[in-house]
Amino acid sequence: MTMKRPSASVQIVDVIDLSEAEWLGPLPAEWLKWLRWKWKSYEHYRRSSLWQKEIKPRILKRDNYQCQRCKGKPIQDEYGDYDYFLEVHHRSYAIEVMYGLADQYLVTLCEGCHHQVEFDEQGRKRSHQDKERVLAEQDTRTDFPEPKIDLRRYLIQLKPAEWDRMNMNQRRGFVERQAKLKAEKAEKRAKRRR
Repeated sequence: MTMKRPSASVQIVDVIDLSEAEWLGPLPAEWLKWLRWKWKSYEHYRRSSLWQKEIKPRILKRDNYQCQRCKGKPIQDEYGDYDYFLEVHHRSYAIEVMYGLADQYLVTLCEGCHHQVEFDEQGRKRSHQDKERVLAEQDTRTDFPEPKIDLRRYLIQLKPAEWDRMNMNQRRGFVERQAKLKAEKAEKRAKRRR
């Protein structure tokens, strides 16, 4: 038996103000069957070419490769790749959003801001209303803990315990300070060996 795409009688929801609606409502049974057949799990969906090659790059480009909560731009990796520290947050998991037909429910966030939106300070998952509230708050923090440098572990980047909740600006400051301290410490070590 082959599964067919749901009929056109299922209407796509127009723009809905998420501040007033807790959820876009239950999905029609025929859409749920299609979704379960198409993607076995959310992780399977995130690995799909639809997400990786179409939806995620489109949202990252729309948001100018910038976190929409802290306005931080990521540090480019050695390959010039921008999305290493950027994630696309689903404000809704409605089928229209999953198929990339409602981009207004997707937003670019850095890893730290995404963690803050999804989880509270105790690590518990937030409710939908709480996620929307936190997402609406701008995160302008730039403070970060002082990096610890151990030259015996030169290739291992030691991250602070707060790393998961640090926004892009805090991470950038931390990484830059860590590199500076590492260079200073290596220079002192080289002088002592002479």
